[in-house]
Amino acid sequence: MEQGKSYRDLITIDRSDIHNRKIIAKTDIKEGSLIYSTDPIEFAIHHQFRPKFCNHCLKFNNETIPCPGCGEVFYCKGECTQADLPKHSEECKIIKEVKEKHKIEITIEVLLSIRCLRSNSNKLDELYYNSLQITKEDEVLAKNTANALSEFFPKTKKKAIEKLVGKLLLNTYSFSLNDEAIKYALGLYYPSNFLNHSCSPNAIFIYRGPKQFVYALSDIKDGQEIVVSYGEYAKPYFARINFLEKACLFQGGCDCPKCKNGLTSIRCQKCEKGEIAFLKRKFICGSCQSTYTHQEMQKLNSAIIARKEEVNKKTEEQEKLQALNELKKLVVDNNYYLALALEAMIKFYSGKENFEEAYKYSKDLLAKMFFLYKPIDPMLGNQFIELGDVAIKANKAEEGKTYIQKGVKILGFTSSESVIEGLKTKYKDIL
Repeated sequence: MEQGKSYRDLITIDRSDIHNRKIIAKTDIKEGSLIYSTDPIEFAIHHQFRPKFCNHCLKFNNETIPCPGCGEVFYCKGECTQADLPKHSEECKIIKEVKEKHKIEITIEVLLSIRCLRSNSNKLDELYYNSLQITKEDEVLAKNTANALSEFFPKTKKKAIEKLVGKLLLNTYSFSLNDEAIKYALGLYYPSNFLNHSCSPNAIFIYRGPKQFVYALSDIKDGQEIVVSYGEYAKPYFARINFLEKACLFQGGCDCPKCKNGLTSIRCQKCEKGEIAFLKRKFICGSCQSTYTHQEMQKLNSAIIARKEEVNKKTEEQEKLQALNELKKLVVDNNYYLALALEAMIKFYSGKENFEEAYKYSKDLLAKMFFLYKPIDPMLGNQFIELGDVAIKANKAEEGKTYIQKGVKILGFTSSESVIEGLKTKYKDIL
């Protein structure tokens, strides 16, 4: 397990086009390899989660105590408050005065702006900025933040602070401080700020605390651009497009193969066989060539999400099965929402201790996960382990062991040593 690697070892930053800076591999990189790791220039915890994490050791703690000065950061009971004092004292004064004078909430953007202005890192100058990608709401946020902070940083003009806030909105990454899916914090990473988006990524971010690790999801050739997904790349067409347009202001998606082929994973309701794709500015069935309007497609997409929710919420077996069958009529076999519905069925049957049925749906789900995710994506590794657990409970011990071994092997590419050791302890009779 590689613990860390400088970005200079395997990559170079292409700055030739100021509007399309990118990271390029300067040697062949094998699938599963650690490309580089980096600590954040600065990071901050979201306001609502700060009471759950110590500002110094970053450990989860339900019994933290607030900073007696600003009340905006929290600490473990013990030495952490004193240990963090040299770093936090000046920040504490600024936060306290900003709250008293300007009556504004110390949002994650405000706190991160304070920390970046205090750090004065020269890497901040290289952050991507495009005013066209800043929404009206974000412009207001930037102006209010600049008005509140300018008196504490007199050497930095208000316009420069506004621009910094805009840069933070365009360049930061959300991450969890533990193994949960909830994104508790926001960090600014170099050189990851140069990584462009693709719905068909060849690299992935993994976080261990605030430290960011970038791994190769597939083989990457010398000279090839390294790209990551800013969102969930397994999601279907409309979900990806909506996310990119709202969160990244990408109109019509990106230039990746998935967006270009326009496959929606929605089944044609006329021939009931083909998959509808968005090609040449229209939605068309690949089998019968029937066309659909954008309004019709949005209606189908809404119906799909509604059926998925029904599968999740219904409590009676027959009602869940009926909703699942209705969902299957609307989607092709590799649909992301169908995968989520299968997860609900597994949970339902496992709760009833009907592990034979749970195992059947688990195998079906794994087959779909193979299509949706890259071979070493941790999501796939976790699904192998979950299938293994269900198989063992369904009295299929040998199959279960094999699945768990495969899952741990996949997770071994990107997981920390502590996670792998934890799995080895849990499955000591299997691994």
